[in-house]
Amino acid sequence: MDKGMAVLKDGTIAGSVLKMKDSLRNILAFTDATLADVVQMGAINPALQCGVDRKGSLEAGKDADFIVLNEKNELVLTVCRARLPIKKKRWIELKIVSVTDNQEMSKKAAGIIRELVLRKPDAVLGLATGGTPEGTYQQLVKDHQENGTSYRSIRTVNLDEYAGIDPKDPNSYYAYMKQHFFDHVDLPDGQYFLPNGLDTSKEACMRYDALIDSLGGVDLQLLGIGRNGHIGFNEPGSSLTLGTHVVKLTESTRHANARYFGSIEDVPTEAVTMGIGTILKSRKILLIASGEEKADALGKLVLANRADSRFPASALTQHKNVIIIADEAALSQTKVSKD
Repeated sequence: MDKGMAVLKDGTIAGSVLKMKDSLRNILAFTDATLADVVQMGAINPALQCGVDRKGSLEAGKDADFIVLNEKNELVLTVCRARLPIKKKRWIELKIVSVTDNQEMSKKAAGIIRELVLRKPDAVLGLATGGTPEGTYQQLVKDHQENGTSYRSIRTVNLDEYAGIDPKDPNSYYAYMKQHFFDHVDLPDGQYFLPNGLDTSKEACMRYDALIDSLGGVDLQLLGIGRNGHIGFNEPGSSLTLGTHVVKLTESTRHANARYFGSIEDVPTEAVTMGIGTILKSRKILLIASGEEKADALGKLVLANRADSRFPASALTQHKNVIIIADEAALSQTKVSKD
């Protein structure tokens, strides 16, 4: 790369004005591309992708020092004189399934989870709590009782738990999962895991991530979305690369959860949550949303073209396998129509 070119497996990449390494460095510095994106860019031969010779020349009028295309040969990024990109669009399109109401959302989500359980009986499921997934768990329990779908070899890991709450507390997410799912299927004790709300040390958080890795990683992560765009308990401003960690809950999140505690004063101020870095390691992500109160957040997610820590759910635009199932009310601020 010292003379404006790099020899890779797919041939030679030629640079016209800047050295290749400088182009990549500037893309990293001046655009929203991540380090992983930049490494991938460096493995693409722009000339060959454009169907021109390897000297780096482009068609007349194509004034560019460096271009990047995706696997469909669609233009993703053009850098001129290594300054800000003059054209860029999201690499990955989110798959959105529009349904009529919460019940249909729950059935479709449960169907996706059931299909995975049948196809891979020892799968690792990432589970969520709150009001939105309750219907999904009801459908899974119903299917287990009526069709015998077995969870005997399944392992599960939950997104989060309130800090300072004993698992035996009825407001704990451990109690929630027992009430809505664990106690109604044949999932053995010792095969479901949640963060420990009584041990919020950095070491405990690291052990939870290590546990997930030891299970082989999450095959499918179920998510909801908060009104402020939080996923798990990753609030606005959270780093998009963190593993499991302790987070201070925003007032809006505490207000949203006050219905479970009786008053906002009783809602914990902190929680232990999988970080977005952990969530994005999942092989597949299933986000469900229902109701007008989620419309603003879902509208922002659908329009997002980059990951922004001010809106944590935007990190999902960087994942290659995301399915969003949402009802018409939740999608009311988008142009997505019912399938």
